[in-house]
Amino acid sequence: MLFLFLGGLIYHARAGIAPFAPRRLSGATFRKVRRDALKMSGYQVAFTVSSQTDMILIGIFLGSAAAAPFGIAHRVFSLMVTMGATLNQAQWPAMAKADAAGARDAYLPLFRRTLILVPLGAASVAVTIALLYQPLIELWLGETVATDPWILWGMVVWVLIATAANTCASLLRARNETSFLMRAMGAMAGVNLVLTLILLPILGPAGAIWGSVIGYCSAVLLPYLWKLRHDILGDRA
Repeated sequence: MLFLFLGGLIYHARAGIAPFAPRRLSGATFRKVRRDALKMSGYQVAFTVSSQTDMILIGIFLGSAAAAPFGIAHRVFSLMVTMGATLNQAQWPAMAKADAAGARDAYLPLFRRTLILVPLGAASVAVTIALLYQPLIELWLGETVATDPWILWGMVVWVLIATAANTCASLLRARNETSFLMRAMGAMAGVNLVLTLILLPILGPAGAIWGSVIGYCSAVLLPYLWKLRHDILGDRA
């Protein structure tokens, strides 16, 4: 968070954007910021619930021994999602500024390239890690951790979908679609929870990640893409 904060200040300075504009401060501004903050808090709570309940449910239904390999794999593959989110966050101020100025042609090519290159790059790294997973884990932990291939390849698909969803979320935030983001993430948390409960007895610990994959795709990524296509093409028409 400190890195993102400092990076944001540096970007504002280089782009000539004033971080604070006292002349624009008003009661209406503070009320809007408070409403948006509450919505994004709901978004973050839903995201946290969806990402943390997998480990808890695996522990409850399958035992702690089944949760450990899943938790290690989740931590490893989460790095690609975090790296992709960092790149997306770096583009958010420029897209928000261009969108506020009505200059959407200035950011749409960048968004399209990012939507292709960042998820594919993250997924390529994830595939490499999945193929070399056992040697890497032995190097990291000094011991072998038997991991179901369904978990590893579920993680690869999750990295691809989650990174693409985060790219879309950056543009939706730039367009101030906080309510839509909160509702979509809340729906994803519910779908993920239900599917995980259904798939755990069938697939074992891998059911948790495949529940996340289906939840992310159906409740987050596809609605995000539909919203952006509908609004941007509708506005341009």
